[in-house]
Amino acid sequence: MVGNIFTNDFLTLLDPRNRQIVVLLSSGVTRMTEIAQLLGYTNHSAVTKRLAQIRRSAEKYFHAI
Repeated sequence: MVGNIFTNDFLTLLDPRNRQIVVLLSSGVTRMTEIAQLLGYTNHSAVTKRLAQIRRSAEKYFHAI
């Protein structure tokens, strides 16, 4: 339960597109090209860049806890 609270708090810090990527990853969609298609991107490059942003944000957030 505590893990869910931290995860939900972290998700609220993300912008809507980054949040969608996290939700898709947690629901089992793991291929960047598939995520890109679902979000309307022309290729996986934007998803890869956003994933790097998400990782940096997660490192900062979970390190501070």
